[in-house]
Amino acid sequence: MKTLGVVALVVLSLPMSARADIAPSGSVSVGANVGAHDHPDDSGASVGADLDGDLRFGMFTVGGSLGFDDYALMDGAPVHSNTVAGRAGLAVPVKETSRNAAGRFVRVSAIGSLEGGVHYYSPAGERKEFLGGTNTYHGDTRPRTFGGIRTGIELAIFRPQGTPAVVVRFEAVARHDMRSAELEYSRVSCGGLFSAEDECTDPSHGMTRVGGNELGVTTSIGLQFGGP
Repeated sequence: MKTLGVVALVVLSLPMSARADIAPSGSVSVGANVGAHDHPDDSGASVGADLDGDLRFGMFTVGGSLGFDDYALMDGAPVHSNTVAGRAGLAVPVKETSRNAAGRFVRVSAIGSLEGGVHYYSPAGERKEFLGGTNTYHGDTRPRTFGGIRTGIELAIFRPQGTPAVVVRFEAVARHDMRSAELEYSRVSCGGLFSAEDECTDPSHGMTRVGGNELGVTTSIGLQFGGP
């Protein structure tokens, strides 16, 4: 809550050049993220991709995203998550260039939002061994709700009337799972230095624990319809 208060204070203290009479608009974008997490069994780096949609009414925004994140990049069971999230927040214009003869201009906005959603964690995929073998994992899927905050900068490049604007966003994202989860998985090893590729071991079983805190950065690009 302390972090949330700091974010709110920063947004509210932005220059009063921000306007509430901006025309309604909607946008769609695709993005990529990189960060770190402290999941109990697989803490380390994470990477992912997102499909985002937003609606804007004046300075107020609502939106949602569908994402895929990989939490175990190098070692252990390859844990990933399909993610569904919704958010609500503010987009406060802080700078705007003059329109040129063709009607082009750029608007820079400070953006911040509260976020909530569900991670669908699952250990599934393959790991290649140093000596040529392949470990294939299959496991349970467990949903876990999370809350978070997002804050950053948006650049909207407006083009001639009737043409969608190009929107680029850079955001810092923090998320916290409400509970952890134990994921059971099976592993089958095939091939290797002295084995044929189709020679596989009997399945072995293991357990990994997920759910915790995430902190990362994301960048996205898309189109905005309506406005400015």
